[in-house]
Amino acid sequence: MKITPVAESVIKNFGDMFYVPHILISIRNPGQSYYTIMDNKNRRATMILKFHDVDTAHEGMFDLFTEVQATKILEFVDKWKDSIKEIVVNCTAGFSRSPGVAAALSRIINGEDSDYFRKFRPNMLVYRTILDTYEKNLIKEKTND
Repeated sequence: MKITPVAESVIKNFGDMFYVPHILISIRNPGQSYYTIMDNKNRRATMILKFHDVDTAHEGMFDLFTEVQATKILEFVDKWKDSIKEIVVNCTAGFSRSPGVAAALSRIINGEDSDYFRKFRPNMLVYRTILDTYEKNLIKEKTND
């Protein structure tokens, strides 16, 4: 499946450029004012998350990405994966948080994530948390069978 990280400006100004059925995961900074996401007839659903682009705690100064948010992403993707061809992930610059999500989802879905590390600087907290949460859920499912 195609998983595309993009900047906020793309979603605001060119959001209609995605021509296949897709979902959007939109990442914003806590406290950031709402902005309009351009409509797209091919978008099946949108999820909005808020967390800072940091990967270590700084005495509570930032809202870090959490396992709860990772679970929400995984459930959102699982719900829609059979009816879409692309996952679009946006953050402010499209260089760290959205590639972190995209790389983790690509590792899970496509078994490959190296392209994201060549082209971007994925946020490693986001990347690791999604993969760790996915693994925990797999272990739970196996022990419940």
